[in-house]
Amino acid sequence: MARELKKQVDEVIGAVFPTGPYGQKLMNNLQNVLDCLN
Repeated sequence: MARELKKQVDEVIGAVFPTGPYGQKLMNNLQNVLDCLN
């Protein structure tokens, strides 16, 4: 379930923040949160 959620999050972030340090930082923060959920 977490993997499916992460995939959807990746798609949303890719659409909203395709490039740039802010998008990367946000991705890292979200990945950290998802890692904690696993």
